[in-house]
Amino acid sequence: MLLLLNIVYILLMLIAFACLILTFKNRINFFVGVIASSGFLLLSILIGFYRFNLVWGADIITDTINEQFGALSQFVMQLPDEQLLWKFGSMANDGALSIQQRLSAVLMEFRDIYYIMFPSLLISNILAFVYIVYMIIKQVLRIFKKDISNYPKFSQLVLKPSASAALVASYIASLTVSNALTAAVFANIAAIIGGVAFICGVSFVDFKIRKKVKNAWLRLALYIAVFFTVFGIIGFVAFVLIFIAMFDSFMDYRRLRKSEVKQ
Repeated sequence: MLLLLNIVYILLMLIAFACLILTFKNRINFFVGVIASSGFLLLSILIGFYRFNLVWGADIITDTINEQFGALSQFVMQLPDEQLLWKFGSMANDGALSIQQRLSAVLMEFRDIYYIMFPSLLISNILAFVYIVYMIIKQVLRIFKKDISNYPKFSQLVLKPSASAALVASYIASLTVSNALTAAVFANIAAIIGGVAFICGVSFVDFKIRKKVKNAWLRLALYIAVFFTVFGIIGFVAFVLIFIAMFDSFMDYRRLRKSEVKQ
């Protein structure tokens, strides 16, 4: 059984790598290659999890999450009373011990949410990792004077209208269905599409900035400065970028789909 799992694991990794090669050989579409490589990489990781669980007789995902949040909870319990009262005094009126208990309870709630949303986090991270690898390879090809005009720029990422509709539908379903498991499935779907929409929103902003700031290094410095400026309200900014991406998916503000039709 383990031998078979090892063979399948290696085979899936090779297929993911083959999709990358075929993409830059112009045999398959760029985004099809990203999705295909991500899919096969995800399957190989899941096989790796199953193999680990089979060998060690443990649930690696659950155990790792419990250990991480358990360590955070212990860290909170060991914080000095004065520091807790100064930073979290508004959480309770019963002294530092009560604050510690409430913080630990909040961490455990976050643990449960993290566990439920782990599939979407895993898929989103793999998609982001594979896309970054593809973009790095594209830039390396550009440095070596290879023709990369067939590959999309980051500023050309557009959310499909169907994806926007699926995002709204899955988000509403996650809030309205009564079955907890079904609600978790819809929540994960919404989180995955929302992550893609967030990136498309960043792409929209990048498209506008490129018209004003031509130098790539100046743009990078601007992005870094903006990131640290809005870090405290990153959640609100993420929602704004998602709505921007959804707006652009229907309005085609950048006229990217019209240019594709002309080509």
